This record gives sequence, C-alpha cells and structure tokens, in this order.
Amino acid sequence: MRLTAEDRQNLADLMARIADGDRSAPFELRDRWSGAIAKRVRVHIRSMDRRPTREDVDGLVTDFCLWLADGHAAAWQPDHGAPPWFWADKKIRDMCVRLLGPHCTSIDAVGTDGLTVLGRLAARSDSPLESVPDADLLEALERLALVDPLCADLAQTLQLCTPERSAAVWLELITTTGPSPSLAVGRALGMKPTAVRKNAQRVRERLLAIRPDLIDQVEALAS
Repeated sequence: MRLTAEDRQNLADLMARIADGDRSAPFELRDRWSGAIAKRVRVHIRSMDRRPTREDVDGLVTDFCLWLADGHAAAWQPDHGAPPWFWADKKIRDMCVRLLGPHCTSIDAVGTDGLTVLGRLAARSDSPLESVPDADLLEALERLALVDPLCADLAQTLQLCTPERSAAVWLELITTTGPSPSLAVGRALGMKPTAVRKNAQRVRERLLAIRPDLIDQVEALAS
C-alpha cells in the first residue's frame, strides 16, 4: 500500500495528537489504519509458523497503538517516509513473540542453482533457519528479516517503495542464475523477458532513490 499525500497528513496529525497526550487519538489511529498494522502483525505471526487468529491480530493492533501513546509517538518523524508500523516494525514483532512465544523455523538456501542472494544472506547470518520455500521469496525474505539486519532493511524498504508483485518479480530475477535469468523468470511468471527487466529496473531505481547503500550491499552479495 502506497500512501497518498492525504494519508501522510492524516498520519502526521494523528501521531502529533498521540504525542500530545490526546487519549482518543490512539483509537482513531487503530480504527483508520488497522488494516495496515494488522498486515504487519500477520506477517510476523506467520513467520513463526503460527496461524493468526482475528482475536490475536485485533489485540496486537490495539496494543501497538497504545504503545505509541505510552511516550513513543513523539520519536516518529513524518518526513522520514516510513509509516509508524514500519518505523516500529521490530516492536510489533516483539509483541507477537511475547504473546505467542518464540518459534524457530528450519531454513535452507533458496533454489537449486547454488547460493543465491537469499541463500547467502541465510549463510551469512547466525540464523537458526535452514530452508526457505522457494515458491515464495517474499515470505523467505520476511523470515530472514527476523534474524538478519540487512534482510530486515531490504524487506521494509521494499514494502515502503514498491508493490508486492513488483518486489516479488525483482527478487525472482536477482535470485535466478543461468544464461538468461529474465527469460527463466518470465516463463515461470507468465511475463515477457522485457517486462521482467523493466520491472526490475523500476524497483532498483526506487531502492536507489531512498537507500543506495542497501542496493549496493544486496548487489555485492549477488556478484
């Protein structure tokens, strides 16, 4: 979900009111933005191999909004681009772990053509993970984000700057080896190779615009 100028202004106003101690503002934030916050909650619960229930998700969304009201909202900066649920994503994850308990998922390098970018990230981190389902690289990235700071940065930045479909195509391309990765990805996803390359270029440009250091690190792992 990409925020409009009106969305950003609404968030800035609500967060300012929360920081000023307005007791109704946290609940207005919950009511207006529960869908976006709940999405982050569900991502973290699923990464723990748990099934998110509506009761758990609704409760954690409310807990997060009340946490912001407990002296934390003032630290958020609207000009930095990330909405509160990305800015404090680690807190949301911690809340999920505290509610449901820690869980270790087994993970292995992605794909069958040797080490890919995500595989190298998994090998590089001190991760308890041993295998990532290669059918869903976004899910793989989310799981690695729990244990690797670079993966966490990449996951959050992709969520902020590009649609999930575009991010998934880009991840497929950078983790595919062989003489013609765009052709292989295109066949797998039902796209023309030129469309795959254009998609990847757009995602790369967006990443470069906000986190050039991040794209440098990821591409270094791919080289």
